[in-house]
Amino acid sequence: MNIALGTDTYPRDMILQMRNASYFGKVASRNLKAATAAQVFEAATLGGAHSVGRSDIGRLAPGAKVDIVIIDLTGRDTLRMGPVRDPIKSLVDCGIGDDVDTVIVDGIVRMEGGRIPVSTSPSCGPRPRRQASGCGVDGRTGTRWAAPPRR
Repeated sequence: MNIALGTDTYPRDMILQMRNASYFGKVASRNLKAATAAQVFEAATLGGAHSVGRSDIGRLAPGAKVDIVIIDLTGRDTLRMGPVRDPIKSLVDCGIGDDVDTVIVDGIVRMEGGRIPVSTSPSCGPRPRRQASGCGVDGRTGTRWAAPPRR
Protein backbone atom coordinates (compact mmCIF):
# COMPACT_ATOMS: atom_id res chain seq x y z
CA MET A 1 0.00 0.00 0.00
CA ASN A 2 1.30 3.44 -0.93
CA ILE A 3 1.08 6.24 1.62
CA ALA A 4 1.37 9.83 0.38
CA LEU A 5 1.65 13.01 2.40
CA GLY A 6 0.89 16.53 1.23
CA THR A 7 -0.64 19.80 2.33
CA ASP A 8 -2.93 22.34 0.75
CA THR A 9 -4.21 24.10 3.85
CA TYR A 10 -2.81 26.54 6.38
CA PRO A 11 -0.11 26.30 7.47
CA ARG A 12 1.54 25.25 4.21
CA ASP A 13 4.54 23.85 6.04
CA MET A 14 5.42 20.42 4.68
CA ILE A 15 8.07 19.91 7.33
CA LEU A 16 5.51 20.46 10.08
CA GLN A 17 3.12 18.10 8.31
CA MET A 18 5.79 15.38 8.27
CA ARG A 19 6.28 15.81 12.02
CA ASN A 20 2.49 15.71 12.60
CA ALA A 21 2.20 12.54 10.51
CA SER A 22 4.94 10.95 12.59
CA TYR A 23 3.23 11.93 15.87
CA PHE A 24 -0.23 10.83 14.71
CA GLY A 25 1.13 7.53 13.39
CA LYS A 26 2.71 6.80 16.74
CA VAL A 27 -0.45 7.70 18.68
CA ALA A 28 -2.84 5.84 16.36
CA SER A 29 -0.74 2.67 16.39
CA ARG A 30 0.18 3.00 20.09
CA ASN A 31 3.74 2.27 19.01
CA LEU A 32 6.57 4.78 19.48
CA LYS A 33 8.58 3.06 16.76
CA ALA A 34 5.86 3.50 14.12
CA ALA A 35 5.78 6.31 11.54
CA THR A 36 9.52 6.94 11.65
CA ALA A 37 11.06 10.08 10.21
CA ALA A 38 12.32 8.04 7.26
CA GLN A 39 8.84 6.63 6.60
CA VAL A 40 7.06 10.00 6.65
CA PHE A 41 9.83 11.57 4.53
CA GLU A 42 9.30 8.81 1.98
CA ALA A 43 5.53 9.41 2.08
CA ALA A 44 6.18 13.11 1.38
CA THR A 45 8.50 12.41 -1.55
CA LEU A 46 8.21 9.03 -3.29
CA GLY A 47 4.75 8.35 -1.85
CA GLY A 48 3.41 11.53 -3.39
CA ALA A 49 4.99 10.69 -6.73
CA HIS A 50 3.53 7.17 -6.71
CA SER A 51 0.09 8.50 -5.76
CA VAL A 52 -0.08 10.49 -9.00
CA GLY A 53 1.45 7.70 -11.08
CA ARG A 54 4.78 9.44 -11.68
CA SER A 55 8.13 7.68 -11.57
CA ASP A 56 10.06 10.74 -12.76
CA ILE A 57 9.52 12.84 -9.61
CA GLY A 58 10.03 12.46 -5.87
CA ARG A 59 13.66 11.35 -6.07
CA LEU A 60 17.09 12.38 -7.28
CA ALA A 61 18.05 9.88 -9.94
CA PRO A 62 19.09 9.78 -13.61
CA GLY A 63 16.07 10.55 -15.79
CA ALA A 64 14.05 12.10 -12.94
CA LYS A 65 12.92 15.74 -13.02
CA VAL A 66 15.32 17.81 -10.96
CA ASP A 67 13.59 19.53 -8.05
CA ILE A 68 15.88 20.20 -5.10
CA VAL A 69 15.21 21.73 -1.69
CA ILE A 70 18.23 22.78 0.36
CA ILE A 71 17.51 22.96 4.07
CA ASP A 72 19.58 24.71 6.72
CA LEU A 73 19.98 22.24 9.59
CA THR A 74 22.03 24.57 11.79
CA GLY A 75 19.02 25.79 13.76
CA ARG A 76 20.16 29.38 13.15
CA ASP A 77 21.70 30.11 16.54
CA THR A 78 19.01 28.21 18.49
CA LEU A 79 19.13 24.93 20.35
CA ARG A 80 16.25 23.58 18.26
CA MET A 81 18.33 21.23 16.08
CA GLY A 82 21.07 20.03 18.39
CA PRO A 83 23.67 17.70 16.89
CA VAL A 84 22.58 16.38 13.48
CA ARG A 85 23.46 12.70 13.33
CA ASP A 86 20.59 11.73 11.02
CA PRO A 87 19.60 14.61 8.69
CA ILE A 88 16.16 13.18 7.85
CA LYS A 89 15.31 12.57 11.51
CA SER A 90 16.56 16.04 12.45
CA LEU A 91 14.51 17.60 9.66
CA VAL A 92 11.28 15.79 10.56
CA ASP A 93 11.62 15.98 14.35
CA CYS A 94 13.11 19.48 14.73
CA GLY A 95 12.79 21.35 11.42
CA ILE A 96 10.37 24.06 10.37
CA GLY A 97 9.45 25.52 7.01
CA ASP A 98 11.60 28.57 7.68
CA ASP A 99 14.66 26.29 7.55
CA VAL A 100 14.25 25.99 3.77
CA ASP A 101 17.14 27.92 2.24
CA THR A 102 17.01 27.22 -1.49
CA VAL A 103 14.43 25.68 -3.84
CA ILE A 104 15.26 24.66 -7.40
CA VAL A 105 12.35 23.50 -9.57
CA ASP A 106 13.11 21.90 -12.93
CA GLY A 107 16.50 23.62 -12.93
CA ILE A 108 15.13 27.09 -12.07
CA VAL A 109 16.01 28.70 -8.71
CA ARG A 110 12.67 29.68 -7.14
CA MET A 111 14.03 30.56 -3.68
CA GLU A 112 17.54 31.40 -2.59
CA GLY A 113 18.93 32.35 0.80
CA GLY A 114 15.47 31.92 2.32
CA ARG A 115 13.99 34.58 0.02
CA ILE A 116 11.62 34.27 -2.91
CA PRO A 117 12.43 36.70 -5.74
CA VAL A 118 9.76 39.40 -6.03
CA SER A 119 8.08 40.09 -9.34
CA THR A 120 8.20 43.62 -10.73
CA SER A 121 4.59 43.37 -11.85
CA PRO A 122 2.57 46.32 -10.43
CA SER A 123 -0.12 43.95 -9.19
CA CYS A 124 2.47 42.12 -7.05
CA GLY A 125 4.00 45.24 -5.55
CA PRO A 126 3.19 46.96 -2.27
CA ARG A 127 1.16 44.22 -0.62
CA PRO A 128 3.07 41.03 -1.43
CA ARG A 129 1.60 38.90 1.36
CA ARG A 130 -2.01 39.60 0.41
CA GLN A 131 -1.32 39.36 -3.29
CA ALA A 132 1.26 36.56 -3.20
CA SER A 133 -1.15 33.90 -4.36
CA GLY A 134 -1.12 34.18 -8.10
CA CYS A 135 1.82 36.55 -8.63
CA GLY A 136 4.98 35.52 -10.35
CA VAL A 137 7.04 35.03 -13.45
CA ASP A 138 7.07 31.93 -15.62
CA GLY A 139 10.74 30.94 -15.46
CA ARG A 140 10.70 29.32 -18.89
CA THR A 141 9.03 32.06 -20.90
CA GLY A 142 9.62 35.14 -18.73
CA THR A 143 5.89 35.88 -18.88
CA ARG A 144 4.59 37.78 -15.88
CA TRP A 145 1.28 36.76 -14.43
CA ALA A 146 -0.81 38.06 -11.59
CA ALA A 147 -3.94 37.17 -9.68
CA PRO A 148 -7.14 38.63 -11.10
CA PRO A 149 -8.26 41.87 -9.44
CA ARG A 150 -10.52 41.51 -6.42
CA ARG A 151 -14.10 42.68 -6.76
